[in-house]
Amino acid sequence: MKVFYCDGWFRAKKCAPCRWDEATAMAAHSQRQPYTVLIDSSTAPNCFIEVTNDSIGIGFLDGLLREYLSYEFQEERPRELFLSRVVLREFRERTDMVTKGTSYFFHRDGRVVIHRQDFVSDTLERAETRADVSGNWEPYPEFGDYASLTRIERHGTFPIARGD
Repeated sequence: MKVFYCDGWFRAKKCAPCRWDEATAMAAHSQRQPYTVLIDSSTAPNCFIEVTNDSIGIGFLDGLLREYLSYEFQEERPRELFLSRVVLREFRERTDMVTKGTSYFFHRDGRVVIHRQDFVSDTLERAETRADVSGNWEPYPEFGDYASLTRIERHGTFPIARGD
């Protein structure tokens, strides 16, 4: 896994405006300051990781650099992250227009709230269920060690297909 560092991933322009060297990113990490990691490419990454003081977001990108899947982890216990939200997006053909989105809000007690939104028909469905959330926990990463966070499949959560 190759990693590249920057100040953020600009979703609308599909690029990293300001690349960082490893020392700058390491300093940000050690001070719990925001930085972003690009995985496998600095211009066409498979995913990006937005690291902040007490949360980490992962955006998985398809071949058109659209964020089809995102994970949000919150630091619920010291140095332990909990996957609290997953968002799946569907796009209109080869455009950036999101046609459908499904959000999963996970709670530590196993409750899962699901929102399914159809942006074309302007409808929203809400459901609630329970799930085994034991696989939603991750240790806060050491600098440079992001492999576990970028796993798409999560034990006990639900199957996710890789975007095209």
